[in-house]
Amino acid sequence: MGRLRDVHLGEHWPLLFGVLLVVAVVASFHLVAIGFLVPLDEAASDASQHDLRGPYFGALDLGRGDNPYEPGSERRSDVRARRLGLDRMTTLYAPPVLVLYLPLADMSLRRAKVVFLAISFTCLLGAMAALAWSAPSPRALSALVMLPLVAGATEVFTTLSLGQVNIIILFLLAFGFAALEKGHARIGGSAIGLATLIKPIPAILLLGLGLRRQWRALAAGIVAIVVLLSVTIVCFGWTVHQSFLRTAFQAGSNVQADSENQNLASFLIRTLSGSETTDASAVTPVGRVLWATTAALIAGVTGYCSVRRPRTPLRITLSMFLVTGLVLSTRTLIHYYVWALIPVAFALFELARRRRWGAIVLLGVAYNCMFKASRRWEIGIPPFDGAMLTITSIPFFGLMLVLGILVYLHIVDTTVDGEGSLVSPRRDLQQDGERVGSGEGPAR
Repeated sequence: MGRLRDVHLGEHWPLLFGVLLVVAVVASFHLVAIGFLVPLDEAASDASQHDLRGPYFGALDLGRGDNPYEPGSERRSDVRARRLGLDRMTTLYAPPVLVLYLPLADMSLRRAKVVFLAISFTCLLGAMAALAWSAPSPRALSALVMLPLVAGATEVFTTLSLGQVNIIILFLLAFGFAALEKGHARIGGSAIGLATLIKPIPAILLLGLGLRRQWRALAAGIVAIVVLLSVTIVCFGWTVHQSFLRTAFQAGSNVQADSENQNLASFLIRTLSGSETTDASAVTPVGRVLWATTAALIAGVTGYCSVRRPRTPLRITLSMFLVTGLVLSTRTLIHYYVWALIPVAFALFELARRRRWGAIVLLGVAYNCMFKASRRWEIGIPPFDGAMLTITSIPFFGLMLVLGILVYLHIVDTTVDGEGSLVSPRRDLQQDGERVGSGEGPAR
């Protein structure tokens, strides 16, 4: 508890700690009940909407020597799907990722869903622990903050219920960030490389590592990707990988405008076309130029900040790159926003360390836009009888606000103090100056 006094909240710190403790206990019960017990009950049935179907049947094909990326009807997976009364999902996971699902493919689908849920929930707890471990001290306070931060994110529960792999990616990224923060460059880079193999958006973090001259981490991430791909090419053949690349390219080039897609491209399509049912083919040349210009501007600002502000904590720079990847990717679905918990957490800790209370309020607005607000708002326009203004990009607005806050943290030069604590560097310097002037010496 002594470390908690370093937060310099004076007489108010016991009250703050008590409130956070109560909130964390309530959040823990909510997390277990809604994040594990409810999805566990759903996983016990063979509901066709469960997204584990894609990698489950894909791994079953891969293990039996079939091509999981080509349509078929007599594969063992097709027979099992018909017996269960399920439609096959298109498998968009790379062969090295399907290898990780091979143990699940030997189980019944019902049991595989239960096991996968247990793995995902364990990874969620691990991600929270990794973020608290890598946050500025006091870590007990950081851990208490992480619980309500995660428990309040609606998309966490959606991801667990759907059987999506995003929680595992969240753990790999949080673990990678923590390893980098503690000086374990190769471990951190390898974790980011593995996350990139599962879904390509985290690949932008490798660019961030390169711009920040984190060469060992960058090399470890690239080596992890190359080694795993080489092993699966040798084991399963190049034809399977060609089919995967073709399927992934077709899926990536098909930009959709429905509200499940919360990225820059989908936002512009909805805005310019006024419809959620169109795709990229309906966008005019002016719209394409607008997207390219906006994307180049966002990428340029991100790159500039990382190069021109090398003293900014690496966790803040990589958080900025992760949010940029979510914004620019044409495949960012709303449940991918669980990865944004990492930038939100690190931005919150850094803003608290610097006493930027106004920016913390803005971060709270961004959090609620991403994880609490409805994706579709219909607002009546009084002068026009029956007219409605439909807003379908509230989460995207929140994501852009987080990006702006991370850029702001680069601009104001957020350097880490010696202890990496939540205390204000400016206040510490003032206190040190007062002690030196009074003959007491610098603070210890």
